[in-house]
Amino acid sequence: MAENDKKKKDDIKKKKKDFNEEESELDKMLKQVEEQFGIDPSQVKIVRVNTPPRSNKSFIIDTLITIILNIILVLSISGYIIWSKYDSILDLVWFVISFSIIEIAIKYLIFKFFFKMVLRTFGLILQIATLLAIPLVILVTDFVEVLSVNKLLLMFIIFFAVRSMVKSFIMRIKFRKFMDRRRRR
Repeated sequence: MAENDKKKKDDIKKKKKDFNEEESELDKMLKQVEEQFGIDPSQVKIVRVNTPPRSNKSFIIDTLITIILNIILVLSISGYIIWSKYDSILDLVWFVISFSIIEIAIKYLIFKFFFKMVLRTFGLILQIATLLAIPLVILVTDFVEVLSVNKLLLMFIIFFAVRSMVKSFIMRIKFRKFMDRRRRR
């Protein structure tokens, strides 16, 4: 019992220390913004939102939605842009599933180890995961042969643009549902 209490106290101290470090870092960033842009400190309001951790269920659902969306988009775009050679449509599906899993794994690692950087860049750093996943999946899979690098790049540019629009639409729907639930309370 005493050992658990000591462990809990140590955890609380660590969290307070982390919070104080984050707060001082945020103050430094605000001072830099004030100096660069000449903003009045009384106009700046900081809102801290504690979000609950994601459940396994929501992670699995988001992963499945991402994989299904990626499959649909790549198959659709591949019908117009002949960027690769493959024996069967299932080869392309496995290629997209491999791409999605690699991309999700890299994004998870970025979130895990560079969370502050994700916040500072407003999530833009997560695009590195997608850019790294393209050559990695080409190296890992041998059943899809790239015919033209230019067509591959064009296909992925269209893929990113359409996927971003669809994901933002999905996020808006989720946000609306979330806000409706909060209003009912």
